[in-house]
Amino acid sequence: MKLLLLCVFFLFSTWLSAQNVGLGTTTPEARLHIRSTGWIKAILENDAGQPRGYIGADNNGTVTFAANAYWNGSTWVYPNAGSSFYMLMHRVNNQFEFRVRPDGGNQSTAMVINQNGNVGIGTGSPQQMLSVQNGIAIDQGNNNTGTIENGLRFGSLSGEGIGSKRNAGSGQYGLDFYTNSVQRMTIGQNGNIGINNRLPKSRVTIYHPGELDIPLDIDDGHAITIFDSSYFSLGEPRLSLNIGINSLREYAYIRVRKNATLGPVPRLLLNPLAEAAVVVGAGGDGTGYAHEATTYKFIVGANAPALFDNKVDIFGNLTVQNGKGIIRNTTGTQLKHVVSSVTVNPGTIAGNSTYSQNVSWSENFSAPPVAAYIANFTSGGGWAELVLSIANVTSAGCTLYIFNPRLSANTPNFIFNVVAVGPQ
Repeated sequence: MKLLLLCVFFLFSTWLSAQNVGLGTTTPEARLHIRSTGWIKAILENDAGQPRGYIGADNNGTVTFAANAYWNGSTWVYPNAGSSFYMLMHRVNNQFEFRVRPDGGNQSTAMVINQNGNVGIGTGSPQQMLSVQNGIAIDQGNNNTGTIENGLRFGSLSGEGIGSKRNAGSGQYGLDFYTNSVQRMTIGQNGNIGINNRLPKSRVTIYHPGELDIPLDIDDGHAITIFDSSYFSLGEPRLSLNIGINSLREYAYIRVRKNATLGPVPRLLLNPLAEAAVVVGAGGDGTGYAHEATTYKFIVGANAPALFDNKVDIFGNLTVQNGKGIIRNTTGTQLKHVVSSVTVNPGTIAGNSTYSQNVSWSENFSAPPVAAYIANFTSGGGWAELVLSIANVTSAGCTLYIFNPRLSANTPNFIFNVVAVGPQ
């Protein structure tokens, strides 16, 4: 009997393997053909009471693969506790939809692939091949070690991209820009920008791959620094241009200085055809100075003094406006040149007698001047036969002595200048 049943089952199975099977239809068109007027679902269950998987289709031709979720024809049903995940080949929306639902929460579409092949994460209407609704993390595993690998790259097998060094050491947590797989520019974690330089010390540091002849200091307070390859071989760069813009540091400057081991004396060359090649404004900020549009080549405003450390050769006329200038002597003391106008009108000076009057400097000194002398007469008369001398020089002024060597009286009335040179 058992042998007979086994033979019957074998024959039935052989017949089924050669026939299409239809559920809900008498004319199956495939090995398994299921037809229903509602939402069709197949249940995948490991054991009774355990969460189920579902495969379903609706009358629009949408096919669903779901874990702990199925469509009952009007709404989604979540038969078990826990999260739900399902993928729809959504014929109406013409896209793949990947949906998620936390336990007890609302469903949301996590990702779609539309009929153009565009992928949307967090958005159902991707505008590009990959569209992300919110933020995106690159190198979340912190695997970038200061190369273009594990970064954002452009083009097929290209060396152009953006990365961020994540491992410990110099340059960590900056933003690095690459071309030809070589780091060309970096923005440090502190905001400093380096061009051809991995560790910018100033707000902008530019490394010039050559050899130039102007050495200078690099400091964190400078706004722009340019230096060349001698920085690495000689310990000091040959070219550095430090420009402070709205800087709070007093030493933000353009500086040119000589190093005896680095070749010829450096020079700052001004175009003789240019107008106002170097301008320091009246307020010390380079703005609003009246002479900017003149033909002067070097202009210093009233509140922006110029200091020359060594020697200045002037091949032409030197004009000191406002009657004063700054002089630095061999001892390093800074001196200023002050011109004071003096009016002599004492009335009558008897013969062979002396008249004296006090003179106040037009600008006080910090200490008594090192020199004071009588300069040019500007107007008046009666001075030709008089002897003038200066004494009792102080930081505020001096005493002027006028001697009349004649036997007869003299009635002078004239104006002249007294020049004093002393510490500021």
